Amino acid sequence: MKLRWRLTLSTLALVAPLLLFLLTHDYYNLRNFLIERESIRLRAQAKPIIDAELLNQTVNDEKLRSLANQLAIDLTSIDTGALIVDRYGRVIGRHNSTIGEPAPPELPKDWYAPALAGKLEQNYIINDRHGHNILVALVPIPPRQAPRGVVVLSTSLESSYRLVRQHLLSTILSCLILLAIATVAIFFMVRTNLRPLESMTAVADRIAQGDLSQRSDLKPGTNEIGRLARSFDEMVERLQSALAVKTQSEDRLRQFLADVSHEIRTPLTVIGGYADLLLRGVATTPEENTRLLRTMRRELNRTERLVRDLLLLVRSDRSATFDLQAVELSELCTEVAAQFRLMMGQRVFQTTIAKKVVVRGDPDRLEQVLSNILDNAIRHTPEGTRIDLRLKVVGDMAWIEIADTGRGIPSDLLQHIFERFHSGQQRGTGLGLAIAKAIVEAHGGIIVAFNQPMGGACFRVELPLHSGNK
Repeated sequence: MKLRWRLTLSTLALVAPLLLFLLTHDYYNLRNFLIERESIRLRAQAKPIIDAELLNQTVNDEKLRSLANQLAIDLTSIDTGALIVDRYGRVIGRHNSTIGEPAPPELPKDWYAPALAGKLEQNYIINDRHGHNILVALVPIPPRQAPRGVVVLSTSLESSYRLVRQHLLSTILSCLILLAIATVAIFFMVRTNLRPLESMTAVADRIAQGDLSQRSDLKPGTNEIGRLARSFDEMVERLQSALAVKTQSEDRLRQFLADVSHEIRTPLTVIGGYADLLLRGVATTPEENTRLLRTMRRELNRTERLVRDLLLLVRSDRSATFDLQAVELSELCTEVAAQFRLMMGQRVFQTTIAKKVVVRGDPDRLEQVLSNILDNAIRHTPEGTRIDLRLKVVGDMAWIEIADTGRGIPSDLLQHIFERFHSGQQRGTGLGLAIAKAIVEAHGGIIVAFNQPMGGACFRVELPLHSGNK
């Protein structure tokens, strides 16, 4: 069952009992009012007659017995029957009508007891032999503490009950019409208020089918539906962003695995080829065997270095703990510069190193960062160019800059320079710069690459200073 019908029926389930309660209350109030009215009418009609016969007179049993029949005749009318009962509960006066006047019913003797005890308002409702409802009103004679008898007045309640039934039927019909109108009004009201939720449901179904571009586009409001719509759109936005990131991550992982497979397959293919040559006995001299084995050793070293670099990248991605300690960058840069000075060839190598620059890090890993960047600079700059190694303090950061005066980094390669296995025709990166980036970020620093205004590339490593160096 749809929510709109559930809410409509739930509301009607609350309204219907209330209408039933009001209907029942109205029925009993009207019924009691009409019975009370008839009782008052009977007593009002009987009082003048009783007073005329008995007022200011001494009433004893004999006198009451002598007046009983006449009193019963005087009290009888077209719609009222009357009989007189003495204080012992015996009927001593009645009117036997010949023109259809109602005959009063005789009651059990114990029913007269309250009236004989002085109770003025004593009424009974009984059924006659035809099943009609009769109102019986008892009036003490005379109305004082020790009555000598009781006047029994009776009248039919059929006209009053007919009026009650007509009123009840009219009220029931009105309630049914009201319920029908309320059902239609509640249904349209609920449908109007649930329309935004139905719109969100349709959007959710399309999102579940894979279309994450869908939004509820409901007007933001302060009510619950407006806040729900806003939260729903924000949730879908985050979900779409998360899935986009996940997709990009999976794409990068697939590309990474493809690159790793390619890089490892190359040396393995070479080793396998040379191994096949050795197995077929192609090398017939010790010199040829030695040359093939050296080539295989070189490819094995390349594969081993590649696996080691991959392991380092994985550990860096997992924030592996390094051997952190206070590192004197000034000394580290000086040592690395001395090592690479012999590898510069015809290039000009200049250093500008500030004194006593201390950071917290792993000296071996930081040395690897400098070595990878310098090796990259040597491999991609021609002879005769200049390479600068600069160390300086900027604010609370230590800056290491390695700049050259070569051709610079192509613009299409610059934004991918630190990606794994990304390579270009002029400046291939392999894993060296990716490893450098992972190490620097694991130390809480950043590494950037840019082209200098006067030409040439520059790599800058920014590391936070050690607390004792600030």
